[in-house]
Amino acid sequence: MVHLTHHFERICVLNLRDRPDRRQRLKTHLESYGVRESEVEWARAYSGHAVPHPSWWNAGKGAWGCFLSHSRVLAEALEDEVDSVLILEDDVVFRDDIVELLEAFMRQLPDDWGQLYLGGQHWREPKPVASCPFVHKATGVYRTHAYAVHRRAMKEVFEHIWNVDDYRDGRSGWHIDHQFGLGHSRELWQAYSPIYWLAGQEAEWSNISGATNPRLWWHPVSWAKRLPFIWISSACPVDLEFAEQPILVGDLGQVCAASVDAGEDDISQRLTKIAKLALSQEKLPALRWNSISCAQLAKRWSGPVIEWSPQSIKATWQSAYQGIVAEMREAARLRPTSFPVRSGAMQRDKEGLLRAERI
Repeated sequence: MVHLTHHFERICVLNLRDRPDRRQRLKTHLESYGVRESEVEWARAYSGHAVPHPSWWNAGKGAWGCFLSHSRVLAEALEDEVDSVLILEDDVVFRDDIVELLEAFMRQLPDDWGQLYLGGQHWREPKPVASCPFVHKATGVYRTHAYAVHRRAMKEVFEHIWNVDDYRDGRSGWHIDHQFGLGHSRELWQAYSPIYWLAGQEAEWSNISGATNPRLWWHPVSWAKRLPFIWISSACPVDLEFAEQPILVGDLGQVCAASVDAGEDDISQRLTKIAKLALSQEKLPALRWNSISCAQLAKRWSGPVIEWSPQSIKATWQSAYQGIVAEMREAARLRPTSFPVRSGAMQRDKEGLLRAERI
């Protein structure tokens, strides 16, 4: 089996000095894939609170620290004439089958790649790549927890992230990952991604957002539209927490049933948003709303609609994601396998229960 380090000359992990817990978690995580601590460069990440930012920076101290940390790693890769560098943040988490999927991705990856993402969030719809069914051409990707840069584009990438005018002219809160995405949209270099993310961000407190997040994957929205939607009857107890259910309960807002039938509202878009959020946690989208019936929901959703049942929901979840994994692995030209439970949705809380998320 090909080693993770085979594909990149340097693997660099950004880790805050006051977060040794993150380093230890990731060290253990990488070792489970055969990557020893000595094979990774652990780079000090900046918090952004001690280093003052210039007047053109408008995204806050945490984001400034992120900018400095990533630009430093790229600068050192340029100085050392590194052929390629994989940059990971210390909250990254990989799929169980990352080793063989990464190998499959690299086999199909076009030779002109300047940047690749193993995990991220598409803010613009990616494009298919001819004869490479497992590869998307990125047209705008956010997030910086798992990406690589090749030497053929390293200078352009570095110069672009330091383009002060873009930050000054951009909207408030313009981060380095937004700047990366702008480079993709301008086609300043060739950026690619797998059709289904291989890396996500682990569930924990974020230094950038200042909030505690669940484990997140941000898979492309095209996969979300295939998920079955779970309809929860209003007869279910209000305080029901759906223990042991891998679902994310959404809210359509104040929309009447008549508008659902008449198509006068943006119901489909709201349903897609709920499904996208569910997919980002590898759960199933669910709706609990007194004013809409299961039949009305079925009219507005492109995929199956299933009434919630504690006896069948786990099998429904397993079947849905098994189908996604089967299609992904077929595109990667790999043998079928089961959906790895550890990769996201079925994480247990401190009480040992799987609880629904409300949005």
